[in-house]
Amino acid sequence: MMTPLSEVKAKYETPSEVANFFLEKSRKDGVPVTPMKLIKLIYLAYGWALGAEDIKLFDERIEAWKYGPVIPSIYHEFKHFGSAPIIDFLSQRYEAFDDKDAYAPKISKDDSDVLDVLDLVWDLYKDKSATELMILTHEKDAPWEKVWSKHKFENSEIPPDSIRTYYKDLMDKLLKSDVV
Repeated sequence: MMTPLSEVKAKYETPSEVANFFLEKSRKDGVPVTPMKLIKLIYLAYGWALGAEDIKLFDERIEAWKYGPVIPSIYHEFKHFGSAPIIDFLSQRYEAFDDKDAYAPKISKDDSDVLDVLDLVWDLYKDKSATELMILTHEKDAPWEKVWSKHKFENSEIPPDSIRTYYKDLMDKLLKSDVV
């Protein structure tokens, strides 16, 4: 029996830590990451973490937009890159009540369970284009597809429970087929 998501405490306040993990991997491995690819990687990491480990990476809502799942804060932070790779930039957060002192939040080295999931997601998806990841998130019965086919307008939340169920089922199928 899965713990109700309302009782699962998010590991991080925002998705910035996860974004920075992928941006640093991008630079280290020389694999370009556009804003759309970054958003899809964060979404996939969120799904795999919930499905495989029952880890909720962050509390921000994930929305169904025309081109797939979107994390609004990440979209708005990186949209100025357009379809170009994100270069020499990390997701920023500011100290409360002080807009001058920005910092780039990171996943703690002690968070091995989170780092394992993020490394797996990076290894599985780093060589896919943003468009390939978008198509992947649009598969029939995927959480985005269920919300988009019902509402057909942006800003509808993709329920975290449906993301967890989808990725848990996917993980179970992969384990049964000896793929993982």
